[in-house]
Amino acid sequence: MTIEVEIPYNEFSAFNDKEFQLDFFIYDKENIRITLNGNEVPKSLYYVQVNTLESNNGGKVIFYSSITGTVVITRVTPRARTLGYSNALNNITPSNLNYDFERIYRIIQEIDYAIAEKDVDGNPINYLLIYNNAKGGLTT
Repeated sequence: MTIEVEIPYNEFSAFNDKEFQLDFFIYDKENIRITLNGNEVPKSLYYVQVNTLESNNGGKVIFYSSITGTVVITRVTPRARTLGYSNALNNITPSNLNYDFERIYRIIQEIDYAIAEKDVDGNPINYLLIYNNAKGGLTT
């Protein structure tokens, strides 16, 4: 399965807006952090429509009331593993391994973005994206 190269970060300039489309994959609504004008937004002020297998569009964040300001949405993939592998339980399957490899790759994307150098305009230089584009993408 091909792993999408994506920047786990979206920034929006909102003026009385409620909906914000995500450009990156999230596993569930707990995997994002939202700030409004630099202050973290409580989860009680919005809900998340998570992407489905049929539509890997990243989902969207919908606020209960309109907001104005700079909205930053960042993916935060949990670092803890949810599955222990065991031959006795017969859970070493391609789908389980693929899930873990994809999570690891997404965490690497987040780390790469967090430590990225900035270009002259202040945008991050995503070396992982540059490397993958040079190599023709990453597949598992």
